[in-house]
Amino acid sequence: MIGKLKSNWRLVLLVVAVVLSLFVLFSPTMASSSDSQGADSAVAGNSSTAAEGSLTNLKYGIDLAGGTRVRAPLVGQTAEGVDIGDTEPNAVTREIANQLPDATTTDVIVRLSGDRSTATVEMVNPDVSTDAFATALSDAGYEYDGIRDGVTQATRDEAKEVLEDKVNQAGLSGATVQQIGTGATGFELLIEVPGQDPEDLISLIRDRGTVRVDIYHQDSAGEYVTERAVITEDGFGRINPAQENPRLGPHVPVLISEQAAPRVQQQLVETGVAQQGGSRCTYEEQPNSTEPCLLLVSDSEIINS
Repeated sequence: MIGKLKSNWRLVLLVVAVVLSLFVLFSPTMASSSDSQGADSAVAGNSSTAAEGSLTNLKYGIDLAGGTRVRAPLVGQTAEGVDIGDTEPNAVTREIANQLPDATTTDVIVRLSGDRSTATVEMVNPDVSTDAFATALSDAGYEYDGIRDGVTQATRDEAKEVLEDKVNQAGLSGATVQQIGTGATGFELLIEVPGQDPEDLISLIRDRGTVRVDIYHQDSAGEYVTERAVITEDGFGRINPAQENPRLGPHVPVLISEQAAPRVQQQLVETGVAQQGGSRCTYEEQPNSTEPCLLLVSDSEIINS
């Protein structure tokens, strides 16, 4: 018997390896009870909990390669059946945002329905409560059927495309972005990137990437005020590539859209930005004694004046 085992040692070794493999795959003692994936983010590769209902302890995809998995909830609320009549969506956006001191036009999304007289209006600022949103709709003169938690499918699709562009432009190869359901009406975006630290990925995707232009000026009482979101993304007709020259330094030439130009022009004149000889802005050095300024704001941070 021993002689046969010695002569067939390769076969015996194979059988032992198969038995050990089956033990590793199916034994509950080999599965860890810890789960490092939280509500906001998880480091794939450090997470060792098998999928619920799984028959084996085998981890698939990114867990085998190492990397980061981040769950990004899409926070917002949607007013449905909003009667806007023949008002243009951009005007509806401004009118509702003007009713909310903590919101700008970048926080309000208006999507027309088929008959173009009703729309869905989304509020994506987490600091605006449902009551405040409802009051803003009413004060702006718009009746609606109701307000629900969550955003529309169109907004989820756009958010997915934006995140895909971010991770691709950052050169994160192998990254995937997908929508997943979290309940009856909840959705999250699941971003998986192999070989990436969680801090870097979260820093990349956390910001919304919104850009707007505010006007900082004195009102009729002599107090400095800020008119927010005078120009936002939908007000640009064309955005050219970044350039640099000795006179202007680094800059991005833009063209205001034909629809937004009359309104923007009027605001620039009324606030004194457009005046004889131009306006000398000293916002960074002397914000309490400056002439009217244009403020370039990226994700709520003033980056230029």
